[in-house]
Amino acid sequence: MNQSTHARPQNKNKNKIIFSTGAILFLIGFLGMIYNFWISPSDSASGFLPGNTVIFAELNISRSNIIKLKEYNFSSAIDEILAKNLPNINSDDLISWVGKKITFAWLPNNEFVLAGKYRDKNAAKKFMDKFLVADEVLTEKNFAGFTIYSPSFSSQINFVFKDRWLIIASSENSIYNILSAEEKLAKSSKYRKIIKDLPKSREIIGYVNLDELAQSKNSQITSNKPLLSALTKTIPALGITIKLTEDGINLNSKLLTTDGVFSTDLLSKTPNEVIPELAQYSPQDVLFFMNGYDLSAKYLHTKKFLKESHPQFALIFDGVLRAEFKKIFGENFDFQTDLLDRIRGQYAIIFNFAEKENPFTYFTLITKFGNGTSAESAEELKEVIKNAQQNYSTKIAEHEMPDGSIRKE
Repeated sequence: MNQSTHARPQNKNKNKIIFSTGAILFLIGFLGMIYNFWISPSDSASGFLPGNTVIFAELNISRSNIIKLKEYNFSSAIDEILAKNLPNINSDDLISWVGKKITFAWLPNNEFVLAGKYRDKNAAKKFMDKFLVADEVLTEKNFAGFTIYSPSFSSQINFVFKDRWLIIASSENSIYNILSAEEKLAKSSKYRKIIKDLPKSREIIGYVNLDELAQSKNSQITSNKPLLSALTKTIPALGITIKLTEDGINLNSKLLTTDGVFSTDLLSKTPNEVIPELAQYSPQDVLFFMNGYDLSAKYLHTKKFLKESHPQFALIFDGVLRAEFKKIFGENFDFQTDLLDRIRGQYAIIFNFAEKENPFTYFTLITKFGNGTSAESAEELKEVIKNAQQNYSTKIAEHEMPDGSIRKE
């Protein structure tokens, strides 16, 4: 009896050890799966692109996504990018080998990078042959344990395989920068601040490092450098995500701003002033709708912030607004006294197309106007409208009717 009594606990202990070992192995495997599918940097090109990447755009690719992307003309946009940076290549060439994701990126000095997570390495290698001319072969060079491929004489294009990605860069130097960068884009502070607040469910993600963009040697950037430099003092980086749905496109964006851009003052509102009350006055499906409270205070805060960055920025900001409003309301219109000092409460700003067939945008401002009685405010508003009407002349347009007659309007 004693022997039998002691044998049972040994079996129980043995079973416990086996169960514990199995549980640990399962946990390790489960954590590994999470790492590979959700955490692993190789799931995104941001895991190997340098931290100072200027522009980053990544698309999730699937058969259903490709159909949607073509419906919204994204494939045409891809073809346009490829035509400027990789001649003789189009979006159909990418579909033959790209698996889950495709990435476009621009590094400092205007260097272009195309990266695709391939589903078939042989198909990806065959794609590389499209960059060769007659009687040309790919040369090979080793760097940091990787093999770098490039056409022997026809172009500066370079290729490298890394973590199930084929990386194509406009120069050998770009490949070196990618493979040797100590800080990766996924770990950079700006990118992480942007990405953490954007939706995880998306077809496209875009990121722009405006600080780096302002330093670009691109001719278009150089010509607008003063304006871009001013912008980077307030918004050093931005990001967007696009989700394609049956109803259309869901777009989310985030601006990374420096301290002082937005006021930290706490505003309290009565229930009848809760935003977005003014949305009821906006047409459905407008191009852009934004609302807020106390537009005059927003203007003064923005002007103060720009002045602290550089006095010229505030003067330019104020001058542009005054000039634009004079175009609408006449030379005698004063932006400060005739508008800002008279508007109060909530405001809404709307941009929309005048007609679907005619992509001309019109601007609408909705707010409370006037500081006196209703009658006095109405008279003030009539005066503003009267001054604006003096800047426009009547034009007669002729329209042909279905019966062939001409109507004048």
